[in-house]
Amino acid sequence: MAQITEETFRQQMKAGEFAPLYVIHGEESALVARYAAQLEDKVRPEEFPEFNLHRLDGDVGADTIAEAVETLPMFGERTCVVVSNYNPEESDAAETKKMEQLLDDLPPHCTLIFRQASVSMTQKKENKKCKAFLAAAAKAGHVLEVPRRTENDIVRYLTAFAPKRGCTMDAATARYLIAQCGLNWELLQNEMEKLCAWTQSGPITREAIETVSVTVSETAGYRMANSLIAGNYDQAYRQLDQLLFQREEPVVLLAALSSAYVDLYRAKAAIESGVQPLTLAKPFEYKKNMEFKLKNAARDCRKYTLEQLRRCLEVLAEADEALKSTRTDNRIILEKCMAQMMLIASERR
Repeated sequence: MAQITEETFRQQMKAGEFAPLYVIHGEESALVARYAAQLEDKVRPEEFPEFNLHRLDGDVGADTIAEAVETLPMFGERTCVVVSNYNPEESDAAETKKMEQLLDDLPPHCTLIFRQASVSMTQKKENKKCKAFLAAAAKAGHVLEVPRRTENDIVRYLTAFAPKRGCTMDAATARYLIAQCGLNWELLQNEMEKLCAWTQSGPITREAIETVSVTVSETAGYRMANSLIAGNYDQAYRQLDQLLFQREEPVVLLAALSSAYVDLYRAKAAIESGVQPLTLAKPFEYKKNMEFKLKNAARDCRKYTLEQLRRCLEVLAEADEALKSTRTDNRIILEKCMAQMMLIASERR
């Protein structure tokens, strides 16, 4: 057995053909949880689930997992054991050995599922212990890694989701929702449920999104930055006022705003050096689904000189220090910061 894709996993669900072991992990925690729940629904015993279905937290040891796995079925033919958020990094050498031995000798009556919704191994695959665990799991059963979705993946999902609730959503509106809420899969699912309940039937509009949906802090920072860049100063202050009313942390808002201007500075420096801004994605570790930030920055930075952007970053750094080290009202610090950047933007280039 081995690593499997999501398509292979769906085919197994449809055919009812299952391995004795599954490790489901990845960067999309909501999908990891969904796939694990779907698998559990398929393999858990219908007879006396209170005796034949065992759920364990990931902080238990291999001995506890082995005890549950080896427990014989009661009044039925099979058992299912679900371990949530197991972390191989926390195991010592003896514990690692016990887990490898357990996975190498699973009994035929049990399906063992590792549900890694909170402890993803995607960033830990080079860790020696995680690597050994995943290798042993792939040998004994199936390892399903759920990669982070791109913006296009999520647009397809959103436009397909709406008709299931009696509504419609075109691609442009889906991208607008992503711009408001970010690329968090779980958050977007919740927002779609709200939007469909609000709309009831027919097309979901931008007005509905602005009325119903939440705006995440990072996205809000970029929206404020866009307002400042476009010269929509009244709108920028309204956005700040709304976010402070929602009790968003001022430090978080400033960090998001600073991130937007760092993107502008990087894009401007790249263009003036004769380099394509998207080539910065790798050295500055922009994830694949975050490259749109560089694209937008390459478009928007043309309104500034490099010196203006450098001065804006200095203003943002001063505001950050003031937020963390003075007793001045946070609103005043943020409003002053925005006003200074407006003045810099208004200067003749």
